[in-house]
Amino acid sequence: MSNHDRSACLLRDGEIVAAVAEERLDRRKKSEGFYEQHLGSAVLPPYRAITAVLHEAGLTVGDIDRVVCGRSILPCRDDLLNQFPFPPEKVVEIPVPGHHIAHACSAFFTSPFENAAVLVLDEQGHRLEDDRFERMTWYTAHGTQVVPIRQFYGDSETLSLGMFMDAFATFTGLSEAKQPSAGKLMGLAAVGQERQQWPSLVTTVDDGDAYVRLSELDSFFASVLPRRVEFEGGIVRQLDDLLAKYWPVHWSSNLAADLAFKAQAELEGALLHINRHLKAQVGSENLAYAGGVALNCTANAKLSLAGWRDVFVHPAATDDGNAVGLAYYGQRSLAGKHRRPELFNPMTGPRYSQKAVEEAVHRFGLGEWLERTDMSDEAAERLSRGETLCWFLGRSEWGPRALGGRSIVADPTVPGIKALINSRIKHREPFRPFGISGTPRGVEQALDVGAALPSLAPYMLAVARARDTRLSQLQHQDGSIRYQIVQRAWQPEWFGMIEAFGRRSGVECIVNTSFNVLGEPLVETPSDAVRQFVLSGAQALLINGFRLDSADVPREYLRQIRRQAFQAGGQHPLKVALGIEAAGYCAAAITFLEDQEFGEEAAEAEGKQVLRAYYSLHLRGALLKNEHERSTELSKYLLAMAEFDGAVLEAASVLEATEQPETQAMGQFFTHIGRYGSAFRHASGIWAGTDG
Repeated sequence: MSNHDRSACLLRDGEIVAAVAEERLDRRKKSEGFYEQHLGSAVLPPYRAITAVLHEAGLTVGDIDRVVCGRSILPCRDDLLNQFPFPPEKVVEIPVPGHHIAHACSAFFTSPFENAAVLVLDEQGHRLEDDRFERMTWYTAHGTQVVPIRQFYGDSETLSLGMFMDAFATFTGLSEAKQPSAGKLMGLAAVGQERQQWPSLVTTVDDGDAYVRLSELDSFFASVLPRRVEFEGGIVRQLDDLLAKYWPVHWSSNLAADLAFKAQAELEGALLHINRHLKAQVGSENLAYAGGVALNCTANAKLSLAGWRDVFVHPAATDDGNAVGLAYYGQRSLAGKHRRPELFNPMTGPRYSQKAVEEAVHRFGLGEWLERTDMSDEAAERLSRGETLCWFLGRSEWGPRALGGRSIVADPTVPGIKALINSRIKHREPFRPFGISGTPRGVEQALDVGAALPSLAPYMLAVARARDTRLSQLQHQDGSIRYQIVQRAWQPEWFGMIEAFGRRSGVECIVNTSFNVLGEPLVETPSDAVRQFVLSGAQALLINGFRLDSADVPREYLRQIRRQAFQAGGQHPLKVALGIEAAGYCAAAITFLEDQEFGEEAAEAEGKQVLRAYYSLHLRGALLKNEHERSTELSKYLLAMAEFDGAVLEAASVLEATEQPETQAMGQFFTHIGRYGSAFRHASGIWAGTDG
C-alpha cells in the first residue's frame, strides 16, 4: 500500500497463486494511491490487484486466513481496514520500521538459495519518530528466517544512494510518471565521460556504510547548474529543497550525459564497498538483493568483484515487489512454513481465456481479421522477414521487465532495429538500450557470459558483451547488452519461438522490449494488448493462439480504430504528444496530434493554457524545420497570449491606489501590460516606432 507501485500477492500453502501490480490494471504508470480527505490524505488499497488475485484462485475475502499489509514511510493497517472488508483479526502489519524487511523477504524467499546474505537498498523506507528513515539494511537468511544484522538510517542531511540517483535523474530531465527515473539515468551514463575535476560525492565508511551528504550535493550542483531565481536566498534543509533550487539540463546535452556518468560511477563504487563488507560479515557466498537500486543492471554485473558466487535480484525490486515479501513474511516468518529453494517463476499474472481475446478484438471492430495461428512458428517466420511484432502469451510477468508474456519483439540482426523501435514504436529516448531473449545455447553463442552471475539471467537483469558481431549494433555505448536466458519449463512456446527463429536465422536470440507505448504500463489484459498494438504501428499482434495483422485492415479504417484506441486509454492527446517530444521526436509528436485530429480549435476550446502548450509545440517543430514564417507567426500568437493572473492584477490595482508616484507608476505599468493580449499590443506599439 505504498503511495506508488501498489500491488497484491496471494499465497496458498506457501506457493504463489498470483501476483500483479495495480498499475497493470488501472493503467496508470506507478499507480499513485494518494487521495485527499477533508482532514488530510490517505492511500487507497490496490483494489484491482486484490480482486484479480482472488478471482484467479476462485476465492472471496472470507476465504483468506491472513492478510499482511505494509507500505513505505508510514503504517497503513487502519487505512486498509477503513476501506476494505477484511476481518480485522486476520489483518496484521509488518512491524515499523519494516519496509526493508518486506523487501528482504521478497528477495530471499524467491531466491534459489538455502542461505544468503540479503541487501536492501532503496530511496527510503519507514520513518522513525525522530524523523530518521530506513536507508540501507543488511540481513542474514536461512530456512524460514531473515534476520537483520545491520540497519543504517538516514536523515535530512544523510541521504541514501537511491535519493542520490533520484537527484541526478531529476537534474538531467529524466522522469517517468512524474517521478525521477534512475533507470533512464543508468542508460544515459554510458554516453557520458568522466570529469576528473568533479569531487567525490559518496561518503564511504570503514564499517561498510555509504551515503551522501545533502550539503555536499548542494555545493556540487551549485557549481554546474543554474539556480532558479525564485529560490534566491532560500536554505536547503532537505532533498526537496535541493530539487527546487536548480534548473535541470536537457538529457541530450553533454553536461547531462557527464552527470549521469558521474552518478553511475559513484553508485558502482559505493556498491562494491558495501558488498565487500557485507560479504566479509556473512559467511554465505550468495546475495539476495532488493530495493529500487537493485534494478541497476550495469552495477549488478560488477557484484562478482565483491566475492559473491551468485546474486539473485527479486524481479520486482521496487515497492510493488513488497506484496510478495509481505505474503512470505506472513506465511514463513509468522507461520514458520518450510521453504523449498528454487528458481522463481516470474509469470504470476492472472490468466485470460480465449473468449476474452475474441471479445477484446471485437470491441475495437477488428474481429473479422482475427485468425488462429501457431504463434511460435508464425512469429519466427515473420521475425526472419524483418517484421516487428507484439507478443501476448499466457500470464504476465512480475516486475518491470518484459520476459515473454507481454513483449515487443524483432530480429536483432536487422540493421538499425534499435533506432527503428525507439523512434517509431516506443518513442523512447534514443540513448536507451534494448535487451535480448535467447535460449541457453543461443545466449552463450551470442554473448560472452562467462563471468556473469547465473541467477540474474532469467529476469533480464544481466549484461554481457556481444560475441556474435551480428548483434554488435544492439550493444549499448558501454559495450553491454542486457539479456534473458529463457527457461523452457516456464515458457515452452516462447522458448520454441526463439528456437524456430534460430533455425531460420542462425541466431537463437531476439530483441525483446516491453509491450507498452505512449508512456503506459505494460499491457495486462487482452483488451490492453489489442489497444496498444493498434497504437504501436507494429506489423502484427500474436495473442494466445491468434493473429491480428495490421496489413489486413484497410488503412483508413485502421486510422479510425487508432483514434478510438487512444481515446479508450483516457489520456490527453497533447500531454502524450509532449511526452513524445520530450523523448526527442518533435515531428512524431505533431504527427500524433494530427492523427488524433487534435488541432488549434480543440486546443482553444480547452483554455489558454492548453492553447499555449499547443502553439509552443508547433513553434519548436517549425524551428527544427527552419520554417521562419511559420515560427514568426506562432511566436506572435504566443506573445499575444501573454498575461498575468488575477492575483497580479489585483496587486497592481493596490499599487495604483497609493500616493507614492513610483509605486503608483509600477501599478499602472503592470495593469497596462497584464491584461489578456495587452502585453503584445503594448510591445507592438514600441516596435512600430523602431527601425527594426
